[in-house]
Amino acid sequence: MKHRYKRSYKTVRKRSVFDILKIFKHKITWIIVLILALIGGLMHLFIFSSVFQIKNIQISETTKSLTEEIRNIISENTGNIFLSDLKGISQDILEKYPQINNVNIKRKFPDKVIVQIQERQPVAVFCISSLISTLRIFKPEEQGLLNCFHLDEEGIVFEETSEIAEFLVIKIKNPVRGLRLGRKMIDKEYLEKILTIGLELKDVQILEIYPYSKNRLDIKTSESWEVYFNAKENINPQIEELNILLKEKLPPEERGSLEYIDLRFEKIYIKRSN
Repeated sequence: MKHRYKRSYKTVRKRSVFDILKIFKHKITWIIVLILALIGGLMHLFIFSSVFQIKNIQISETTKSLTEEIRNIISENTGNIFLSDLKGISQDILEKYPQINNVNIKRKFPDKVIVQIQERQPVAVFCISSLISTLRIFKPEEQGLLNCFHLDEEGIVFEETSEIAEFLVIKIKNPVRGLRLGRKMIDKEYLEKILTIGLELKDVQILEIYPYSKNRLDIKTSESWEVYFNAKENINPQIEELNILLKEKLPPEERGSLEYIDLRFEKIYIKRSN
């Protein structure tokens, strides 16, 4: 016997506009709408409003041309004070200008950035020739030599210069290849020893200094004899010993046949020509 089942149908009524509007009768819905509107308004204010567009760039004292170049770089790469990549801009400036040692850019709301520039200071001049490289202690009075570069206390070359004064020549026996501004040309600690010799050695005129190796540092005097220093040890006691030796035992009239003084060992060795 067959059973017949009556199908049941449920009518789904379409929501009308009035039904949707009823939702907004609830207080919580209005609060959510107001919060979203507020967030949207604040985002528009912070991102698109001219209030927070960078208009004022304050740069610490540098040369006029450098100040203007840095100002242009920042102007071209900034807009909104919140969204500008100040760290990336600082890195770009350091890469473009090797003479700058450090850049610090700070936001000052609503529309200003403060740029602090630390420039490298020259302590020597590094000169290049086709055969040798020479490092010269920097004094600003003399002019005239080409292919020379300022060298800072870290041993980094950072700008070309033709201004060289009475200087101490430091010759490196192997020529430098691929010199690039911003490159470290000599170890800082080694450079400090070189500069100390130039400043502290008395009663003799140094003609040239040779960074012979990491363990040895040679100087050639204007009297044509040489001195060998132990570059791995403290240089000051060696300079003091040499000063005493030259003053008490080797006055200028006794140096005619002198070939070299070797300070690298516990005992000082003096070599004279036959």
